[in-house]
Amino acid sequence: MTVVIPTKYTYLPDCWRDLEPVLISLFSVNVELTNYQDDRWAVRVGPQCLDEHGNIDMEPIPSSRSDEWLAKHRFSAVGAAKIAMAYVDSEPTVNGRTARDYAAMASPETEVK
Repeated sequence: MTVVIPTKYTYLPDCWRDLEPVLISLFSVNVELTNYQDDRWAVRVGPQCLDEHGNIDMEPIPSSRSDEWLAKHRFSAVGAAKIAMAYVDSEPTVNGRTARDYAAMASPETEVK
């Protein structure tokens, strides 16, 4: 019997359909299962990880991840989902603009200030 286990979820801003594909990847947040035995999840923005406060940190190579670092950057599935949603809802910026700003620029009817 085949067992299907989702191991990655992607959280996107609500305006993602109006963004260019390259911008979708810049504003997306991935929640990924990193430890099957302990059910621990990482919240990733590109190659970086969010900590429990939503701060972005570089992720060290596996042999350099201390227990302290892992405790701050690995979560239960529910905890990871909450951190990912909070980050997307905080409307992060890329080059000083939010996803909504870029979506508005793509729409010919909308004027961006």
